[in-house]
Order: sequence, then structure tokens, then C-alpha cells
Amino acid sequence: MNTRTRSHQRLSYGVGSIGTGIFTTVPSVLLLYFLTVEVRIDAAIAGVIILIPKAIGLVGDPLIGVWADRLRHRSPCARQALMASGALLGGAGLWALFGMPQRYPGNALVPMLIYFLCTTGYSFFAVPYSALPAELDDRPEGRRALVSTRLGLAFLGVLIGGVSAPLVTERAGYPAMGIAMGAVCLVAMGAFVLTCRLNGAVVHTRPAEFVPDTVPASRLVSRPFFIQMSAFVMLLAAVGAFSALLPFLVRAMRASGDVVGIAMLINIVTALLFAALWPRLISRLGLRSVWQLAATTTCAAALMVGVAPSPGLMFFVGMSLGGVGLSGMQIAGFTGLADLTAEHLASGRGSGIITGIWMAGEKAGLASGPLLAGFGLKFLGETVADSAARSSVVLIPTVLAILAIVTIAFDPTGGRPSPRK
Repeated sequence: MNTRTRSHQRLSYGVGSIGTGIFTTVPSVLLLYFLTVEVRIDAAIAGVIILIPKAIGLVGDPLIGVWADRLRHRSPCARQALMASGALLGGAGLWALFGMPQRYPGNALVPMLIYFLCTTGYSFFAVPYSALPAELDDRPEGRRALVSTRLGLAFLGVLIGGVSAPLVTERAGYPAMGIAMGAVCLVAMGAFVLTCRLNGAVVHTRPAEFVPDTVPASRLVSRPFFIQMSAFVMLLAAVGAFSALLPFLVRAMRASGDVVGIAMLINIVTALLFAALWPRLISRLGLRSVWQLAATTTCAAALMVGVAPSPGLMFFVGMSLGGVGLSGMQIAGFTGLADLTAEHLASGRGSGIITGIWMAGEKAGLASGPLLAGFGLKFLGETVADSAARSSVVLIPTVLAILAIVTIAFDPTGGRPSPRK
């Protein structure tokens, strides 16, 4: 494969992550606030509404991964059709999620059902999509180039979702925002489906053995995989809680709603700027050190934003540090996933099952953050009513990041892929 073909492949693969970035960011930033303020649902119940559909994904995503493996061995076009349906359902789901629940104020069932259908449809795209770096390139440096391109464009999606969504909402309302974000999400994921040549993917597995029936469930994932996924889930929960609490913190500061968009702009632009640095640090320091550095930066960001008296210098420096930590945890997570998936493929099993488990964990992390934020607002509000949002911003992300630092210390490989025999 020549350099021009590799560049086209990286760009074609990466463009889909603009859509995944939008899809994961918009609910993380706005859904908890939308459910509590617009739909008038208790904050703790709203957190549960966000959690339940993603908790179901703990079972559903690995099954989707197995299904995607079967489709891949049948025909690349069949798997692309699955991903196309996921792009359509994900884009339409954002519109429905922010356009329908307010018609039924106080009703928790409607948003929970919509969010379940929305996240399940999105998994049809996201699970096989995340498996592709290990299939498209069997060289470690090639996989890391694909991951780097993917995450660079994912941060562009996060920028679109995290910055424009609050601004559009402030001026045109939630339904218009849902339509706009859903359309961009659909176009980005659809562009990947139409342009990426999956029939040229490197395939390591034997069709009859992609998920051996004789392999115990405990051996489907390795200890390094479990440890890295656990750390990733904790850091995602920290970022999810931080993002969900941001609108409440800005309101507690009696600042304009536009501050949320500006803060997210600074956060994501910083993540984009540092996205090129983290792969170099992985090569120099190792994956475990990068995990711990990203988690430490997340701690510092939460503390600075939480104790800032107003949206001033300390607040925005903290948001910038949060962007540094965000890019580090994402690049560490998906670089580790690509290497571990390649090992899984080399053992004769399909890539869908391992990425399905990882995506299930990712959903759990993204859902746990708003859940913890909702409970923090409810229960801290009963004791420190004037600063419940501030206390939650300080405590929840910091504790989760510290737990991630401790967890990744137990990775026996140091975060490096095991040598192949």
C-alpha cells in the first residue's frame, strides 16, 4: 500500500469519528440539564434515565460485535449496511432525543425509550467502526496513525457538539439543535460508509473460529484489556460528570449560558492542539505513564474549575487543562484498544467481540458520569445547597481520576502490547 493510498484510508476512516464525537458529546453536555430543566424530571431520576439504556449496552454491544464479525465473513458489504443503518439511526435519534420528550413533561419513560433506541442504533455503527484499525493495518505504527487521525477528527466532532450545540440551543431551542447536530452526525458517518474500502482490510482471523464456542467467557479478554478498559471507563465517567455539571456550575455562577459554549470551545481546541503530542509521549514514556499523566491532568482541571469564583482566568485555564487530559485519555485508550485487538485477531478470533466489550464499557462510563452528577446535585444540594454544583465538580471527577491512576498501575504489561509468539 503506497503513501497516497494510506493517507486516503486514514482520512476516509477518520471522517466517521466526527459523527461519533458529536453523538457522544451532545448528550454528555446537555441531556442531564435538558431533562431536569426542560422536561422537569428530578436530577437523580434523570441520571438513571441516562444510565439504563447504556447499561443495556453492556450486553448488547458485545452481541453486536459478534454479529458484525459474522457479517464481515459473509461480505464486507453486509457489514457496511449494518454501519449505514447505525449512522441513520444515530443521526435521527439526536433529533428525537431533544425534540420529543418536552411534549411529555415529567414523563421519564419517553426519554428513556428514545435514548435506548438511539444508543442501540448508534452501536450498529460504532462497534464495528472501532475494530477497524487492527483490520486495516497490521503494523503497530500504522494502527497508531489510524487512531491518531481518528481521534484528531473526533475532537473536531466534539468541538462541533460541545460548542455549537449550546450556542444553537441558546438561540433556537433544543429541537432545532437536535436537527442540526443529527444532520451533521449523519453526514459524517455516512461519508465514512461510502468512502472507506473495507474489502481491502487486513484479515487475520479464520472464519470458522472468530468466536470459538469452547473459549470460556473469562478468556475472551485478557487482564491488560480488563485493566485498561476499567481505567478508561473511570476517566470517561469523570469527563462525563464534569461535562454534565458544567451548565449547572455556570448557572450557579450567575453567568450567561453562552459561557458553556465558550468553555467547551477552549476545552476542545486545547484537546485538538495536544492530540499530536500524546502519541509521541506514548512512544517515549509508555502507555501506562500517559494514562496516569492524563488522569492527573483531569484532577487538576476539575479542582481549578470547581474552585473558580467566576468564569475568569482560573476557570478557563482549568477548562484548557481538561482538554489536555481529555485528549490524553482518548489517545491512550484507543491506542491500547488497537494493540490489544490486533493480539485478539492474531489468536484466531474476531475483532467485533473485543471492541463490543470495550464499547459497552465506554457507554457505561459515559452514562455513569451524568448519573453521579445527578446524585451529587440532589444529595449535596440537601447539605450545601448554594454550592452543590461546585462541590460535585470538585469531588466526582477527582475521585474517579484517582481511582483510574491506581487501576492502571496494576497493568502487568505497562500498557505495551505483548510480544507475539
